[in-house]
Amino acid sequence: MQVIVTTFFIFSFCFTTQAQNKKTKTACLKVENERDSLARMVANQAEIIELAGHKYAEQVRLNEYEIVKLKKEAEVLKKIMKSYIHTIDSMYTVNKEMDEKIKRLEKKK
Repeated sequence: MQVIVTTFFIFSFCFTTQAQNKKTKTACLKVENERDSLARMVANQAEIIELAGHKYAEQVRLNEYEIVKLKKEAEVLKKIMKSYIHTIDSMYTVNKEMDEKIKRLEKKK
């Protein structure tokens, strides 16, 4: 941060005093180059942050899609399990009734 403030101060000074000697002009050019370099760095970092934001948002959309898809799949599996439980219960009931009939038939013999 100090470099940016110092650079800004020197940059401002270069344009306000209209420097005449060669050393001052050279210093002003260095400051301008440094300022441009810092501006490019800031722009690059802003672009990186923006891309990261887009990538994160895309990942969130994919995650939301996966969650919806998994919820639907869970509902289908619940229906299948309920059906299996009903079938098993029915088979148990029929089996129990058949056992009772077999016992009654054996007693009649």
